[in-house]
Amino acid sequence: MNKLKKILAIALAACTLFAVGCKKDKGGNENAETISADLLPEFEGGIHEMNYTETSDFLVKNNKTDYAILVPAQLSEHLKFAAEDLKKLFYDATKCDLRIVKDDAVDAYTADKKYISLGNTTYAQAANVVATPELERYGYSIKTVGKTIFINANLDLGVTYGVYGFLQLQFNFDCFSDQYYVIDKKNDAPLLDFAVRNVPDLGAVVQSSPFQEDEALYRMGCLSKGDFCMPQETNSVHSSMKEFPASEYADAHPKWYAADRKQLCYNANGDADERAALVQAVADKITAACQKTDNSMWAFTFGQADTGKWCTCDACKASLDYYGSDNAVQIKFINDIAGKVQEWMETEEGKPYARDFEIRYLVYQKTIEAPVKWDDATSQWVPIDDSVIPADHTMPQMAPIDIDHLCDLTDECNKSWLERLEKWTALLSHSETTSAMFNYYRNYTADMLYFDSYTNMQNIYRVYARMNPSWFYEEGPLKTNHSTKWESLKGYLISKLAWDVNSDIESLTEKFFQHYFGEGGDEMYDVFRATRAVWGKNRLERCDSRSKFADLYGAPEAFPEELAVTSLEKFDKALSDIEYLKKIDGKLYDTFYKNLVTERVSYAFMLINFYETRYDPDYIYQLKLQTKADVELVGINDYTQTAQIAELWNKWGI
Repeated sequence: MNKLKKILAIALAACTLFAVGCKKDKGGNENAETISADLLPEFEGGIHEMNYTETSDFLVKNNKTDYAILVPAQLSEHLKFAAEDLKKLFYDATKCDLRIVKDDAVDAYTADKKYISLGNTTYAQAANVVATPELERYGYSIKTVGKTIFINANLDLGVTYGVYGFLQLQFNFDCFSDQYYVIDKKNDAPLLDFAVRNVPDLGAVVQSSPFQEDEALYRMGCLSKGDFCMPQETNSVHSSMKEFPASEYADAHPKWYAADRKQLCYNANGDADERAALVQAVADKITAACQKTDNSMWAFTFGQADTGKWCTCDACKASLDYYGSDNAVQIKFINDIAGKVQEWMETEEGKPYARDFEIRYLVYQKTIEAPVKWDDATSQWVPIDDSVIPADHTMPQMAPIDIDHLCDLTDECNKSWLERLEKWTALLSHSETTSAMFNYYRNYTADMLYFDSYTNMQNIYRVYARMNPSWFYEEGPLKTNHSTKWESLKGYLISKLAWDVNSDIESLTEKFFQHYFGEGGDEMYDVFRATRAVWGKNRLERCDSRSKFADLYGAPEAFPEELAVTSLEKFDKALSDIEYLKKIDGKLYDTFYKNLVTERVSYAFMLINFYETRYDPDYIYQLKLQTKADVELVGINDYTQTAQIAELWNKWGI
């Protein structure tokens, strides 16, 4: 980049800014400013048994192996993918080409057989290495019995995660996004004696993130909605009015709707027959979806429309008056649907499609309060009555849209939601079902600028883990293919912390910068820490339960000029640091270049958006063109939640 032509010199201020770190600087300076929140106590309910020792035998010796991948004769798509990716990554690490064989084409199991067994093979059954309930849906086990390594889970997608757990322990495999993974290269690899069990603390991990390809999602321990959600009208959480649009059903069933027809009425306006008809209609949609899928598809969503309004008919008002919560009518309604679906699964028609299903609904807007009361005798929250205890196969999803990532969880603006979560936890303690969690780590007005959802990420996850969710959804950028403002870092951290909320977030962050930007990682780590240092100075002053909707594009105080200027200079240095790769590994150079300029977009935008008038117009015009080229290269297509990137180009006149 050309030298900046600026009227006011800011070099001294910039040097001061970049001397501030988040914990310690690269030289190990322990006096660098700390801006992390106080961590909550560790979560104690997780299963993360990563036990293994080296044996005297070898998995690989002199780039040769006697091992093969063993899979069941009936191979699901997930197991097929797992076997093929294991073959690919094993070759990348060792240059050994593993065969993939089906268990109906091999001899009977004996302890000296050399296989990596995936899933419930005949060998796994013979060696009694089968999945157990505590692994839940997506946890996995890795166990060495004799010479065979067994990777198993209750669902085949869990086996996929086990494959990457095996590669992590055997070859230090790690995946950072769809742009980059690392794995050790080894000529020799000892056979490890594994005794591993690993279960994600937050259940099924789904995130809207800057990596969209299934390959990267699975490698990072995440999954897509298409992996477990039954087919329905929309995969959005707000599905009820999509399943029963008023334009299609209201003429025949007007009582199914609130007066404004923006929400369903779960009391059918007090008409018992119409309510029963609506319950059956929803159940019929779920049973129809079951018949289209196998039992790995376990979730059906019936969430309220995305509006702050709720039905106010006499029946719903009476329920609110009695229970103090609009969710009471929803809980009863979903409970009845689950009962109908379960009854069907016990019929001759339904038995082939039976599964451990869950019907997801929302704790959101008007339905945020739990129908509980304080019991002085036990000093705890208890259900108001048994009818509002969530039934089997129902799954309330907490959507704490008012939790503020900028504030500590103990601050006043977060107090109400923590109290609500406490009440829901108490209610669910009386139920055999599980919850789901929804989290919002983004700012919705500014897809080009950093928002500090990093500092409190681990604390929020530890709170959620205590609710034992079976589904966790982290909502970041919804529509864009890739994102600037350190979204790839956040995506990586989400994938790690959702599995183990006690992971060392600082070590993970350092690891990300060590690998993701190649030789430019040190410069990028400096930029990230300087950005967080700025937010560390003012994040509590910006604390507000609606800060995720604050207009960051109109907040220059959060993005000082010296941060933008010095960061862009560091991007120049980082790009020069990887220049040597052009001649020896062009593909790797392209990967690091793309990763670097993805983040450069944010700082170029910062300078242009807030400080354009202080610079030479020719320089600014060239910076705009460079930013547009970077955006087009990496595939960023949103400017805000509702505005596409083309609106920015129009605003800039390019």
